[in-house]
Amino acid sequence: MPMTVELPGEPMRACYERDGYLLLRNVIAPAVLDALCARIDRQIDDYGAELQRRGKVSELYADLPFARRLAALLHGTGIRLRKWNDFLFGPEIYALVTSPDLLAALSAILGPEVTFHGDYQLTPKLPDNTLQAFPWHQDTLYYGRPTADLHIVTAWVPLVEATELNGCLQVIPGSHRWGLLDGVRDTDMNVHPLEDVTARGAPIAIPMRPGDVLLMTNLTFHASAVNRSEEVRWSLDLGFSATPAQGGASARLRAAQDYLYTALRNGARTPLRIASTNPAQIESFADWERRHQAA
Repeated sequence: MPMTVELPGEPMRACYERDGYLLLRNVIAPAVLDALCARIDRQIDDYGAELQRRGKVSELYADLPFARRLAALLHGTGIRLRKWNDFLFGPEIYALVTSPDLLAALSAILGPEVTFHGDYQLTPKLPDNTLQAFPWHQDTLYYGRPTADLHIVTAWVPLVEATELNGCLQVIPGSHRWGLLDGVRDTDMNVHPLEDVTARGAPIAIPMRPGDVLLMTNLTFHASAVNRSEEVRWSLDLGFSATPAQGGASARLRAAQDYLYTALRNGARTPLRIASTNPAQIESFADWERRHQAA
């Protein structure tokens, strides 16, 4: 079973380096998650109103709880979502990625200079939606093969309870030590490995509650099954890495960093330095927003 790690401490990094992931319990304040869910709920208001104008739905289900509302809204419409991202840029994301305990863990793993990629993936995993069943994969094959030379940390953040029934995350401990394995993108838009990776290592499921965070390397194999519950399993994926050094990095590392940051810019992402030995280099939300709008 995954272990709970207390903050801060050297065992945190040792566990992460051994297993390729680190489970953190209760590191995100409820107020931060409540603000994110409220922002999403306002988007559901807008989305529902648009579907109503188009004659797709007759009821907005405004009184239903957050975990049930989108499922009820889309039931019977034939609409199958995959990700839901762009609207979420705002102070709510900033508060999440600058949460003190999360920063402590990221700094223990990446060092004192940490950058949030501005890359977030919001997944409303709907009941029985096979489009949102993600097969075994390494995140590098989504970022691009050159990023295998980088140490990227994915933070997986549940906004509701994640269970085996609703498709919680599964990982293969130690799989980050296998290196980058070949995979291909299929018609379902997912990258699939060319071999049965579960023959190399035994998977484990990681149930989580709101407030928990799972940190993984970009080479750690992970997956999630179909949601077999009646509610939406909401979660966020966030990308982090060490802030690119101004000098001293190898040519190969600089090329990998350039590749990553070009891909982020092309995806309208605005990286944000969230930890530094120089406090003046940590941006406020207002500064980050100005750069994002300019880009």
